[in-house]
Amino acid sequence: MNYIVKDLFRGSLGIQLTVLKISDPTLGPFAKIFARPNYQSLLLAVPFLVLLIWVMASEWTQYQDEVATVKQNEYRAATVYADRINTRLATQFNELEFIAVALLEKEPHLNPPSPATIAALHRFMNIHRAFYVLNIQSADGRQILWSTQTQSATPLAAPETFTPLTNQPNFLLGTSKFAQRFNGYFIAMRYRATDAQGQTQFFVGSPFRLSELMAFDIHDTPWIFTLRDNRTGLVMGQWQQGKVTLDQTIAAVKADAQKIPVGHLPLSIEVQCQDSLGWSNYINNGRQRWVLELSLLVLLAAISIVSLNLLRARDQANRRLMLSGAFNRMIAEINQVIATCDDETQLLQQLCALGALHGKLDLVWIGHPDDTGEFQFLAAAGKTDFLTGLTLSINPDTPSGQGFCAQTWREGRVIYSTDPKFSPFPAPWQTRADQFGLKALASLPIQRNGELWAILAIYHHDPVAFLALSTWFEELANDVSRGLSHIDLLQREHHHLALNRAILDNSSGGIMLLKNRTIQFANQRLADMIGAPTAQALIGTKTRDYYLNPADQAYLLTLIPTAFAKGEQVRFEAQFKRIDNNEIRWFSLVGQPFNQPGFDETWVVTDITQYHHALSQQQLLASALAAVQEDVAITNATQKIVYINAAFTAHTGFTAADMRGRTLESLIHAQTPKTTLMRLKEAFDDGLVFQGELAINRKSGGEFWGLLTINPVRDANHKITHFVSILRDITAIRQLNERLEYQSLHDPLTHLPNRRALERELAQRINLANRTQTPLVVGMLDLDDFKPVNDTWGHEAGDILLRSLAERLTMRLREHDFLARIGGDEFVIVISHLEAHHFGDQLVRVLDRLHQAVETPFNFADGQQSSVGMSMGIAIYPQDAADGDALMRQADAALYQTKTHKKDRTVWWRHGVKTATPLEDLTLK
Repeated sequence: MNYIVKDLFRGSLGIQLTVLKISDPTLGPFAKIFARPNYQSLLLAVPFLVLLIWVMASEWTQYQDEVATVKQNEYRAATVYADRINTRLATQFNELEFIAVALLEKEPHLNPPSPATIAALHRFMNIHRAFYVLNIQSADGRQILWSTQTQSATPLAAPETFTPLTNQPNFLLGTSKFAQRFNGYFIAMRYRATDAQGQTQFFVGSPFRLSELMAFDIHDTPWIFTLRDNRTGLVMGQWQQGKVTLDQTIAAVKADAQKIPVGHLPLSIEVQCQDSLGWSNYINNGRQRWVLELSLLVLLAAISIVSLNLLRARDQANRRLMLSGAFNRMIAEINQVIATCDDETQLLQQLCALGALHGKLDLVWIGHPDDTGEFQFLAAAGKTDFLTGLTLSINPDTPSGQGFCAQTWREGRVIYSTDPKFSPFPAPWQTRADQFGLKALASLPIQRNGELWAILAIYHHDPVAFLALSTWFEELANDVSRGLSHIDLLQREHHHLALNRAILDNSSGGIMLLKNRTIQFANQRLADMIGAPTAQALIGTKTRDYYLNPADQAYLLTLIPTAFAKGEQVRFEAQFKRIDNNEIRWFSLVGQPFNQPGFDETWVVTDITQYHHALSQQQLLASALAAVQEDVAITNATQKIVYINAAFTAHTGFTAADMRGRTLESLIHAQTPKTTLMRLKEAFDDGLVFQGELAINRKSGGEFWGLLTINPVRDANHKITHFVSILRDITAIRQLNERLEYQSLHDPLTHLPNRRALERELAQRINLANRTQTPLVVGMLDLDDFKPVNDTWGHEAGDILLRSLAERLTMRLREHDFLARIGGDEFVIVISHLEAHHFGDQLVRVLDRLHQAVETPFNFADGQQSSVGMSMGIAIYPQDAADGDALMRQADAALYQTKTHKKDRTVWWRHGVKTATPLEDLTLK
């Protein structure tokens, strides 16, 4: 067993510190095992295997992401294709409706149509080239009354094959069919023309060639779109690589193909692609990543030893930092408890509980010996079962008196032990310590009023961390001593205040405060002595009215001004006549100046043997107010300050002379909320208790935030005479709350607003745009070629680029624009204050200025540079959507489209999901 002893004397306390570092010889075999080469090889292989597993899991995730992306793109492409078919059919239905309505107005009965009607229909056909045949059919739909082509009078599609649309009952859609007369597959369309009573007058019909309906002018895409009739379940046609197939060569549709409805039509699009597309994308996108991962594996094998050492060092540093942070918090809360607690038992128990909770200490107890020399545990927290049934004595001749705690009591010094089982504890203590895992002990003396009063014992399971916290333990012991001294001081103050109040209330002498020889304040004892019914009855009366001998009054008019000018007291005796029974009494009067607002003299009227009593009480009250550590101000009923204590002057810089005649409201800074000021005024006006947070001016300049509590003071008649105000500085608490609020609303990397701030701001901007009837633009911005930056230079370089981009974009924003980062390389910009008449020009100028942020390369460390591009989709309020979520989705969909057409686009941004809005057509609808 090795001992290292250090003796230090702690200032005037004279505490001697002894540190015992005990090495455990049983650790020798384990140290040899940990030093063996095979164990080191195992340690070196563990990071490699972990990284290998991570690489495999990451690659599997990458593959799943590629498959999910293919599915997502599949769905989006099918949605666009379905919308294209729905639009074509809806357009032709609308044109059939237009023809039918026009025919009903001019010629309701078409059997046959007039030459003028036929000429009009031919002109319509010449204008609308999409119609290659137009039929007018009978009311039962079984006969063609007229057609733009010569054909049989029997329609190709029977009436029973038509289905009315759910949202438009007059729109009738037939099934697909091959027609020899048209030499191709078609789908019949009819519009039912009805009169005012809803009776069918005739049908206007036209077939739509499936080859034209399913045409989609896009190439080099892997998707296969199959159009299916939901009524019959039959496949109508298939589109692949710009070619429409309508015959028997249609490819089979997979069972797991995604199915997209075509508007309100009884049709659907089933989309599929090659099974190997996800794997191909994974292979094409993964080569560079595989090289990097393989390099990492090789590099890790070379530097694993150094990394292991660095990790150990970092873990130790983090551990010390966490312990330090926990103890900082513990000390802070302990100081708060000390400042507010006035009960000894409660203080000791809370200090032990805080040590066990925040200090992560296994056991903390405070105790001192009783008259028999055995320790009594005053407070304990943690593994308190350890103390059950154990005794500790200060007698060195007994086994229970050989412990470190007893030694600390006898010698008055701090003792540390890193292994209690080797200490001179009695056997029960050693066995119990092993059971509870207590490996380290600190025994510290607690002083009270300069004398040793108790022992603070601390136990912990980690000897290494325990020794690193020795300074904190000593500070904890000092805090306990300060807390006990604070309680003693509070108890003395409470005792003196209670004693002073009892003396004032039961004083045998009277007290009066004068202003210009007029009584402004008097106690009840003075009223009893003079014979007045109440003390209030004396207020406002002249003192000369109570003197029996006018010569006394003349004498005082000469004596008092001279003595008061020198700051001297005036002491004299005089005869007074009681008011109630005209009894003549002798009083001893002791007067002095009282330079406070509303008063100029104070007098104590007593029997000759008791004239000092009232004066002592007044001095004691003044001393009590001066000793209060918080800012105290007393105002009269008109809210004028009549008294401030020393703490108020030290904190604000304003002296009693500065504040004389002023109100508390004159100190309130403009930052104080108006609602708080209204509550304060209401409290003064109605005589209510007030508590609120206000910004207070300092005399030297600047301000601080304080918690102000105001209580009214009432006299015996419940009339408010004064207000007592207590002010506590809460600036640090508010600053902490503001810092937490800022962190919850900003991105930690770029310091831009985050998604939560964006949602709040976007809702406000939409409300403003709605009130002002002005447009609002939401842009979803994503970087192009950002992933290669991370893959080539590492994520640190990517972070540098994102911070630089945020700064560049911020510099190019207008005053009213808003920029937020919502994750990765995705940003959202909200553009407002645009004029409706110049909307397009203004928006293009704003976006062109933003694009300048990526027109110059970004610099990294070691002189490296990299360039990226930007893509953005925009949505316009209220044209595209009326709420923030919908605007974000529209902008995201437009962003996807512009990313998809990145190689063939002409501008870096896009408005519109189905089709891009040209620059010259970018106006408000």
